[in-house]
Amino acid sequence: MKYNSKITRVLFLLTLVVHCTLFGQQKPIIHSHNDYLQSVPFWNAFSNGATSFEADVFLKDKQLFVAHTQSEIQPKNTFETLYAKPLKTVLNLQYQEGKKLLLLIDIKSEAVSTLNKVISVLKKYPSIHNSNNIKIVISATDLLQTPTTLTLLIYILIIKN
Repeated sequence: MKYNSKITRVLFLLTLVVHCTLFGQQKPIIHSHNDYLQSVPFWNAFSNGATSFEADVFLKDKQLFVAHTQSEIQPKNTFETLYAKPLKTVLNLQYQEGKKLLLLIDIKSEAVSTLNKVISVLKKYPSIHNSNNIKIVISATDLLQTPTTLTLLIYILIIKN
C-alpha cells in the first residue's frame, strides 16, 4: 500500500513539473476592448503586450465608428483611425515582426450595410488582410437573424484573395 502511494506521489509531482515546464512558458494572451476610452487608443494596449483587440462598430452617416453603445459615438473614433491605420503602421514599420495579432470586429448596427462598410475599409488596407500575422474575426448579433452568414463567408474569401 505504501509502495503505491509513493509511486502515485512521484507520478503526480512529475506530471506537475512537466505541465509547468510545457505550459508555464507560454505568453498570456492580453485582450483589449473599448480602446477608444484610453488616452492613446490601440497603441497603449499594443505597447503593453496586447495581441487581441476588439472593436464594437456602428455604421452611422456612412462612417464606421467604434463605440460600446450608439450613444457613445464620437466623430474622432472611426474604425480607420483607431484600428486600421495603427495596424498598417505596425506592419509597415515591422514593429514586433512575427507577433500574431487578432482583430475582433463586432458589428453592433444593422449587419449587412455595416459588414459592407467593414469590408470596404479593410480592402483599403491590403497589408492588413494579406498579413499572415493578423487574423480578423467579424461577428454580429444580426447575422444569426438574417441570411447574411453566407454573405459574410463570401466577403471573407474576397478579402483574403
